[in-house]
Amino acid sequence: MYYKSLVFVFLAFLMIPVQRTESADSKSKNTPPTSPDPYEIALADGIIFSNPDYPSFLENVSGMSGREAWGRWSDGKEVVFTFKKSLPAKFDLVLKASVISSNENKPIPFKVGKWSGSLNMPVGSIDNAKEYRLHVNNSTKSKEIRITIPNPVQPGTTDTRYLGIAFITMKIIAANQLLN
Repeated sequence: MYYKSLVFVFLAFLMIPVQRTESADSKSKNTPPTSPDPYEIALADGIIFSNPDYPSFLENVSGMSGREAWGRWSDGKEVVFTFKKSLPAKFDLVLKASVISSNENKPIPFKVGKWSGSLNMPVGSIDNAKEYRLHVNNSTKSKEIRITIPNPVQPGTTDTRYLGIAFITMKIIAANQLLN
């Protein structure tokens, strides 16, 4: 009788479905937005970094850490956003962000094609992050935005990321939309 009970429990165990989940550690910081359901949104509505996925207008993103409740940290020396289509010839890049203390008030270079500019950001809490605006002239019809982090730092011994900018939102507003 005892053996029959064991056999029954074993067979019942084999019938339990197994659910597989992807751990946060298995995601690379240099991955394209390959979600089966990237969200649809206009460039002017921007990237909401607290969303689990990137918008469908992006082809690839590198140099970003995993999602947190408020957004995402940069991870490493450079962040690159590659878009599926060329960016507008003239646009405003509107970024809501903050920086880690090692990058406070240091010029943070932005590059789009042959155009380059920079921002200086003070340290601030995520809740009080400011919005910054750069006027971009994309004469080469580039598909990339490159951001160089002046001094990425590792925040602790157990956190292996190299943080620089806390990204909350980023919008691309074409010049013809600025007049409306």
